[in-house]
Amino acid sequence: MDILFTGYLANMTDDLIGSFGRNDRIVCAADKLRPKLLTKAFKIHYTDVLDNDFEKLFFAYGFDCVVYMFQPVYGLQERFDEFAEMERLLSYCNAHEVNRVICVQPKLFDGLGGSNKSCLSIQFDACNSLCDFYRYNRNMDVFTLFAPSIYGMGESDSVVGRLLRDAEKDGSFTVAAPLDELLGFVSQQDLSELLLRVAENGTSDNYCMDVTPGDFLTIQGLADILHEKYPDLKLNSVPGSYVAADSFSERVVKQEFDWSPTVSLPEKLLHYSAVTVKEKRKREHPVYNAIKQYVNDHPFIIRLLELLVGAVIMECLNHVTGTSVLFQYIDFRLCYIILIGIASGLKWGIAAAFLASCSLVAAIAMNSNSWDVIVRDIDTWLPFVFLFLIGSVTGYIKDRMRNENKELTEEQEILESKYKLLNSFYTSSISNKDHFKKQILSYRDSFGRLFDIIKRLDSDTVDEVFSEALCALEAVLE
Repeated sequence: MDILFTGYLANMTDDLIGSFGRNDRIVCAADKLRPKLLTKAFKIHYTDVLDNDFEKLFFAYGFDCVVYMFQPVYGLQERFDEFAEMERLLSYCNAHEVNRVICVQPKLFDGLGGSNKSCLSIQFDACNSLCDFYRYNRNMDVFTLFAPSIYGMGESDSVVGRLLRDAEKDGSFTVAAPLDELLGFVSQQDLSELLLRVAENGTSDNYCMDVTPGDFLTIQGLADILHEKYPDLKLNSVPGSYVAADSFSERVVKQEFDWSPTVSLPEKLLHYSAVTVKEKRKREHPVYNAIKQYVNDHPFIIRLLELLVGAVIMECLNHVTGTSVLFQYIDFRLCYIILIGIASGLKWGIAAAFLASCSLVAAIAMNSNSWDVIVRDIDTWLPFVFLFLIGSVTGYIKDRMRNENKELTEEQEILESKYKLLNSFYTSSISNKDHFKKQILSYRDSFGRLFDIIKRLDSDTVDEVFSEALCALEAVLE
């Protein structure tokens, strides 16, 4: 099953797609993505729904289901382009026969109603009306999941993720909600299982449903859990434009999908905070950053160090195991050459063979007490020839594989560019076809006008034939 995730994916992690199987291809498309958190995704595209190139994804993949993620509860900035994105996305799905769409939308408190509704509530209501239109007029299965605050491992855009990030960063967290307001929380791990079940088994009897929270906590309650680790954490509350809902029905998800959340936020919160601290200290450690930058900037020196350190280890092993009977049949010089040749290539394999040959010359000289034996005795030349041969062969295999991979990569890039060009031609031809068709059908004295009338009269019921004939006659008389 090919599934497209789009919308607001800045807080999306592998937890959200963890329940899908190996045969399910997950494609993520959004303008803000974190690829380090999406290692299980089949493909990542940095394109927004409103971009002109977004429709090309439907030509490239045969999507069976599309999942649209709305903005999170109490995010840093409210987004008011989601209705336009939903309108464009549903039109693409209808045009490309993707009949299953899942919308994950925050559930807001709507107790005030009327003119006191927030702008975000009005946008969500408009999106729900748009989904109803495509359900009942286009026969599409558009499911809407009204979710609480969604959190995942490593993200920093949800309420939980921002709290952990700000607590570690500057010890101060600001949220556009009362600190004592009760919020529902559900993990991406639990939500992933529900998305899988809806994508596979959703029916027309349960188009809209609430996602049961795994926990209900206040912002102050979250801070109290982290108090031991962050005793100086300060919470700041600013007025918000909306209020998140604190009541959710579990009837549909429990009865129809046999789903209920299992992840507990208080238990996960301390684990998430420990991971956040560890990763931050690793990223901000000056020695780690300096070493990482030096390795990236000086690959030759790193290879040289590998060569020399390997030679030292080889010589130490030969010295330590020289008197052992168990290691008489193990040639550490040969192992050293093979490892360097396979890892680095032809030049480094020959260099490793040279160092191993120097080690062998020293060993023979120490045993025979004379350097002349190596020159006079032809039999002593064979090991050196064999060492250089092994270094050359292993290094050559490494270089050949590297060149083949480079050629395949370049060939893939050329094929992708050709595919994009052909895809653009195909898209433009389709748009030109629709444009010319509209021009022909809109011209009053053409055969296209007659074709349009005949097409409208092509019906199985008599009532519809008379009705369409009347409409066609009105259009002709105009």
